[in-house]
Amino acid sequence: MSVPIDILIDRYQDRTIVLIIKNKKIEQAYCSPCLDSEAAEPTYGAVFEAKCTQLFLDTASAIFTPLTQTGSQKSYFCKKKEKGIKTGDIRTVQLQKHFLPFERKESNVSMPPVFKGRYLVYLPFEKGIHISKKWATVQNVEEIRSTLKSISPNGWILRSSSENLKFPADMALITAEANHLIALSQNKDFKGYHPLELALQDYGHQKKLSITSSTELDKQVRSIISGFCPDLSQCIKAPSLHPLSDLDYDSQLDKALEYQSIQYDFGSLHCHQVPHGPFFIDIDCKLTSLHTIDNLMLKVGVEIMRLIRVLNLSGIILIDFLRLPLSYQRQKLHQDMRLLGETDPASPQILGFTKAGYFEIIRDHQTPSLPSIRGSKP
Repeated sequence: MSVPIDILIDRYQDRTIVLIIKNKKIEQAYCSPCLDSEAAEPTYGAVFEAKCTQLFLDTASAIFTPLTQTGSQKSYFCKKKEKGIKTGDIRTVQLQKHFLPFERKESNVSMPPVFKGRYLVYLPFEKGIHISKKWATVQNVEEIRSTLKSISPNGWILRSSSENLKFPADMALITAEANHLIALSQNKDFKGYHPLELALQDYGHQKKLSITSSTELDKQVRSIISGFCPDLSQCIKAPSLHPLSDLDYDSQLDKALEYQSIQYDFGSLHCHQVPHGPFFIDIDCKLTSLHTIDNLMLKVGVEIMRLIRVLNLSGIILIDFLRLPLSYQRQKLHQDMRLLGETDPASPQILGFTKAGYFEIIRDHQTPSLPSIRGSKP
């Protein structure tokens, strides 16, 4: 008889914690990044086996939320020794293979399964749904759509932009590409269009936007970026949906930033949206110095937020933390952008971050208070 394996996923401070439990005992512990201060810092976007398993065994009750309940299924970490159970063991009731939603401690930021039913749907782990690239096929469209509808009729499930996400991130969130596929399946006339073009057509009919193509929006976004790198405007030749990805552009960007004594590699910037869904500006970035964060990244973020506000779109900014090389830099950028989202009344309705493969919702504005945030200082 095989022993059931329980997989528990939780959050503690800035870490994703994964415990593998066999026979009510913690067998393996994973975290991202590793809690072991002596271990080399791992790359974000995956779950790594910790060299500090004993730490989990000894302090599990201090790390995790004592009680998590989903329907009739419960699991909790023992706070004290009981007959046959040691401190740190897991007590389970009707719990086999079960995925728990993130539960955060010491934070005022909540992550409900459905974020006010408007723009963001967070897929609870207890659904036990494995999401990967193979989902983005015609054969699976109906399954994806039924999953979406079962959670929220009008919701979209998002994930970070990394192409190399591993467990548990690729299980938690459906890709924007899958959302796009659903949109295409609902209307044959959409086939062949880029999601951003579909979105602009949709918003254009509703709100009479002057921008009528993804190319035009691309120009505006790139003009924002080039405004902080004057030499950049000269190397922008033909519009593209991925303006910061080609080699010629990267080469010119390096020269422009070297001229300004800023070490910065702007990996890619994507603008896309699915019909009736949120608008994305996805900055897949590589930062190499704190100087960069202070002098470029926040300025770009502020101006892109202004662009979203001017276009009167429901804005989500996704800043990809997976490429940042040092944990201190990740923390600092996260703190700065969080402060910006919490203190600036004209920040987008939803300001989102990607970090280690999950979304953190910073703020939700029901009513925009200002038409623009031009001139705002982070």
